[in-house]
Amino acid sequence: MGLDDGNTEYEIIRKQRLEENRRRMQELGISELYQSLSKSVQNGNTKQTKRLPKDEFLTEVRRSSRVLGVPRPNYSDDVFDIRLPRRSGPRISALPRRYASDIERIRVAERANKLNEEMQTGNPSFVKLMLISHVSGGFWLGLPLKFCKKHLPRDDGTMILEDENGEEWESVYLAHRTGLSGGWRGFAIDHHLEDGDAIIFELIKPTRFKVHIIRVSEVMSEDDNKENAMGLKAGQKRKSLEKKNRKDDNKENAMKLKAGQKRKSLEKKNRKDDNKENAMQPKAGQKRKSFEKKKSGEELKTGSKTAQKEGKTHPLAKKRKNRKELAATNKSRGNLKSVNRK
Repeated sequence: MGLDDGNTEYEIIRKQRLEENRRRMQELGISELYQSLSKSVQNGNTKQTKRLPKDEFLTEVRRSSRVLGVPRPNYSDDVFDIRLPRRSGPRISALPRRYASDIERIRVAERANKLNEEMQTGNPSFVKLMLISHVSGGFWLGLPLKFCKKHLPRDDGTMILEDENGEEWESVYLAHRTGLSGGWRGFAIDHHLEDGDAIIFELIKPTRFKVHIIRVSEVMSEDDNKENAMGLKAGQKRKSLEKKNRKDDNKENAMKLKAGQKRKSLEKKNRKDDNKENAMQPKAGQKRKSFEKKKSGEELKTGSKTAQKEGKTHPLAKKRKNRKELAATNKSRGNLKSVNRK
């Protein structure tokens, strides 16, 4: 019962607030205004408000009394516009046709720096190595800052680019950015500049450059020809050296053959000498044996003679006698064995 009583009191209070709000809206005329607006939107009778231009000010801007009579300052940047005549004729595609390698860039830079040092005109000059951004896409060519501050004008203007054939191209020089903008694209495309090419800019007048182009393809082809020529010479030298070495080898082989023949003949001679020595050794042995035998016989004779004189037997005579007795006993034994066998 308590909950039902609470709900009824809440509902009574809510209805009272709704009635109060409705009465206030009627007093303010909000409901009527809503109905009129909805009808106008449905009928399409909306009024278009007039917009004021941006440059017109509804009220005057407050200014100090000191500068009230002075013209309004203009803080917008000055636009530098130079109209360059367009060159007639077909243009090739601005896309890069090739990309240079590091070795190619180094060789071209060395060639360009050498030519720049050999130029004795007395005019200031510098070497610029072409990148992809210089010959395609944006076609912006930045120049060395020190060179621009020292030799080029301080204000923006037109620079004349003169090639080696004497033809001229106009290009916009931006002093605050120290580079060439408009007109450089035409020069780069007409001269078929590629990534890796080197350009010597020679300042012959304050606003005129003499342009010398060193192409990476020409430098590499010349280097290849030099390398091929050097390779050919090296091959010829190698062949002549090999021929000389073959001759030396043949001489050494002939000398070795002669030395071998001499060694063989010497060995043969040595073998003959050895054979002679070997043949002489038995003769010498026989002579020595006969000599010893003869000597022993003489000693035996002399010894027997002395022994007879002294009444004694010589030792050699004893040995000989013993040998004879031994031989006789062996012979008798052999005879007895043969008899027993029979």
